[in-house]
Amino acid sequence: MAAAGPAAAPMGSSKIVDEGKILSILFFYRPLGRPASDSAAYILAQAYNIGDYSFIYRGSVREFLTFSSRTLAAQTEGGNRVSIRYKEYIGHCVSRPDGLVCVVMCDDKYPPRVAHGIAQRMLNEFKSLHESRVDFSRINKDTELAYGPLERYIVEYQKPSTADPLLRVQKGVEETKVILVQAFEQVMDRQGNLEALMGKSNDLSA
Repeated sequence: MAAAGPAAAPMGSSKIVDEGKILSILFFYRPLGRPASDSAAYILAQAYNIGDYSFIYRGSVREFLTFSSRTLAAQTEGGNRVSIRYKEYIGHCVSRPDGLVCVVMCDDKYPPRVAHGIAQRMLNEFKSLHESRVDFSRINKDTELAYGPLERYIVEYQKPSTADPLLRVQKGVEETKVILVQAFEQVMDRQGNLEALMGKSNDLSA
C-alpha cells in the first residue's frame, strides 16, 4: 500500500507568514563632539522581548542585545540611519544630530524600513516628552528616563504590517542617510577588535 501523503490544508486556510521579530528597543544619549575612537552611549530607556528563549539563556541574550545596541549607538554619527548584521540578528539604528539615538534589534526577517521608521517615530516622541525637563548634554552615565509607551510599543510593533500604516501617514520625518553594514565587526574597527571591546564592556558578564 502506498504511503499516505501530507494532509491537505483545510479549505480557506492561509499560510502563516513570519514577519520577523523585535528583540529589544533601547534609547541612548551619545555625547556630541567626541571622536569615534572615544565615543560613548548612555542608556535612557530600554525594553526587551526575549520570553521565547529558555530561562537559563535570557540573561546572556539580554547582555548581548544591550552590548550590541550600545556599541552601535556609540559608533553611529548623528543624522544617520545604520543597519548592521551579526549572525541572525540585525541592529537598526537611528541617530539624531542632537545626540539622541534609538536602536531596534531584530531578527533578519523584520523589514529594515519599518524598523527605522518606528525608531524615528519613537525618538521624536521621546524627545518631546523630556526636552523641557532634561538637559541631555549633562548626561554622563546610564540614566533611566520614564517612557511609558515603550513596553506597549515593543508588543504592538512585533507585526510590521501593524506599524507600517502609521509610518506611511507620518509627516515631517527627517531624511537621513541610510548605510547598510553587512558585518558587525566592521562597526568595531574604529574602536579595536570585537574581542577586546567585549572584554572592556560592563554589559557582559565575566
